[in-house]
Amino acid sequence: MKKIVLLLVCLSFYVIGQAQVSKTVNVTAGGLYSALTSTELATVTNLTITGTIDARDFVTMRDSMPALAVVDMSAVTIAAYNGSGGTYSNTSYPANTIPMYSFYIPNTTNGKTTLTTILLPSWVNSIGYAAFAFCSGLTSVTIPSSVTSIGNYAFYGCSGLTSVTIPSSVTSIGDGVFEFCSGLTSVTIPSSVTSIGNVAFADCTGLTSVTIPNSVTSIGDYAFKGCSGLTSVTIPSSVTSIGDGVFEFCSGLTSVTIPSSVIYIGGEAFKSCSGLTSVTIPSSVTSIGDHAFDGCTGLTSITIPNSVTSIGSQAFEMCCSLTSVTIPNSVTSIGYGIFEYCSGLTSVTIPNSVTSIGNFAFEYCSGLTSVTIPNSVTSIGIAAFQYCSGLTSVTIPNSVTSIGISAFCKCTGLTSITIPNSVTYIGDDAFDGCSSLTSVTIPNSVTSIGNIAFAGCSGLTSVTIPSSVTSIGQWAFNGCISLISIAIPNSVTSIASGAFDVCSGLITVDANNPNYSSKDGILFDKKQTALIQCPISIKGSYAIPNSVTSIGDDAFDGCSSLTSVTIPNSVTSIGNEAFEYCSGLTSIYAYPTIPVDLSSSLYVFYGVNADTCTLYVPQGSLSAYQAANQWSAFTHIVEMTNTAVSTATVQSLFVYPNPVTDGFYIKGLKEKGTLSLFDINGKMLLTKPVSDNDYIPISTIPKGLYIVKITTAAGTIEQKVMKE
Repeated sequence: MKKIVLLLVCLSFYVIGQAQVSKTVNVTAGGLYSALTSTELATVTNLTITGTIDARDFVTMRDSMPALAVVDMSAVTIAAYNGSGGTYSNTSYPANTIPMYSFYIPNTTNGKTTLTTILLPSWVNSIGYAAFAFCSGLTSVTIPSSVTSIGNYAFYGCSGLTSVTIPSSVTSIGDGVFEFCSGLTSVTIPSSVTSIGNVAFADCTGLTSVTIPNSVTSIGDYAFKGCSGLTSVTIPSSVTSIGDGVFEFCSGLTSVTIPSSVIYIGGEAFKSCSGLTSVTIPSSVTSIGDHAFDGCTGLTSITIPNSVTSIGSQAFEMCCSLTSVTIPNSVTSIGYGIFEYCSGLTSVTIPNSVTSIGNFAFEYCSGLTSVTIPNSVTSIGIAAFQYCSGLTSVTIPNSVTSIGISAFCKCTGLTSITIPNSVTYIGDDAFDGCSSLTSVTIPNSVTSIGNIAFAGCSGLTSVTIPSSVTSIGQWAFNGCISLISIAIPNSVTSIASGAFDVCSGLITVDANNPNYSSKDGILFDKKQTALIQCPISIKGSYAIPNSVTSIGDDAFDGCSSLTSVTIPNSVTSIGNEAFEYCSGLTSIYAYPTIPVDLSSSLYVFYGVNADTCTLYVPQGSLSAYQAANQWSAFTHIVEMTNTAVSTATVQSLFVYPNPVTDGFYIKGLKEKGTLSLFDINGKMLLTKPVSDNDYIPISTIPKGLYIVKITTAAGTIEQKVMKE
């Protein structure tokens, strides 16, 4: 047992001895490697150097001494060196300088991670580029007062560094000098420093305080970016501009003092400073950069002085706690997305100096209830007020000539809108989804209504299309289910597909319109060869006229009360989604002997119950329909019998009223004949002699679709009648 204890004690002393190996050596320039044995190179942890060294000796410490932790070179002289043996190939190294890449291997993330402490000579005047980069074990460093220049990225990634003293001899802090020094908690910048470089302290997440002296005149871009522990900062009056992203992602920052010397706040300067609650911009500032306060979610108030003439794109985007803002009359334009996603904003005053409201300027400002647009504004940009669901009314001044795409899209609370007679174009989606809008008057100045302009305005009961309008875009009024009527003037020469899709109002077309016509509230082309749109208010059965050769896209979309439709033999094409959501259909009479080719049309019968809707086809066409694209989806495909509807020809015979309740009259019969009444399966229900204007009672017959067949000496005439 005593032997085991003795062995453990010996081992302990051995490990302790191995943990720290000290060596003092006096060398001449370039002689460090040869001054140490191979064992010393491998094991020395604490190295004291005297004499003279150069860049080659730094290579020895960096690459050949894996255990090196403490270096005391306070008494050494650093000589100049020219050659390829230094820390970076083919470079001249000046005297009295800590060489570039001293303890960092270029183009890697490999620093001297074992290094914890270094004592520099008091006569060193410069620390080279990335000299200590990624030395993550380095905990503290004293920069001697002889140093006037600290190279870019000198201490980059020294995550273990907790404190640093910058002497008053230093006049500038270079780019990225302390970037990613996450352990650094505080730093004092001496009054000798006049400039702080780009990303100088970026991502120093442990930094809680920093004092910037009055000597500093410029702070580089992203200098303190990501310093999430920083709670307050005072910018001295010597600074005239705050660079791009200087305090970006400083989420712990609660207060900032901007002096009256500052004339420019750079892009992203305070972006995502979520802890910032208020900020006062001094009257010296003339310009606020793009995204300057973007993502400052805690910001509740901000004062923009009259000196500001330019506010950059998305400057206050996602400032969701901001409740009000006053834009000074020095501003002439409200740029791209300036207040986008400011959901807490309830009111905004736009001065009469503003001539344009940019794209997405107030998009997703869901709390905005009112906005006054002055007469100075000539254009409202794309989606400028999109998704402002709290906005109830808006008056567009007569200075505006165009309403941009999606300008008021999805403003679901909007109940009224005034469009001035200066507007010539209503853009695509301009009022799409404004479901609370009940009426709109389009002025005589408008010549074009864009695609989806009023789509989804489900509360819209009336709209006046003036005689100045020449074109109506695709789905312009799609889903306006409350529209009572739609009057199309003779000026309209172009109506895109689906313009009145899923609209309930009957459509009427001016008789003098050169391109369009209407019949029974249904929109056709002028010659009625193309059926364009049927209102969803249609009920019962409908026979498409024999003149029709094409049924347009979405023609019967949403006609859920339509129970039966007859497609004449003249039809050669049926468009996309033509009968979509005709969920009430129980029968379709298709008279083309060869099925209309639907291979290029999408979802023609989508939403039609193919199990309960019977498809009637001409005799001899059953197998063709059973094999045809989309027609074959119907479970019940039945050939029409001779006693059922045998022809699609509509003659000059009128059965009225139709639909009927108790009975109907015959009008247009030129001679006496025999009337027979059949159900849709061909079963005869009654037969009797008939003359013109006779009344036929059918009160005892069940509700449904029936066939009236009148035979005279001249031939047979047939009509369908719906009993309700």
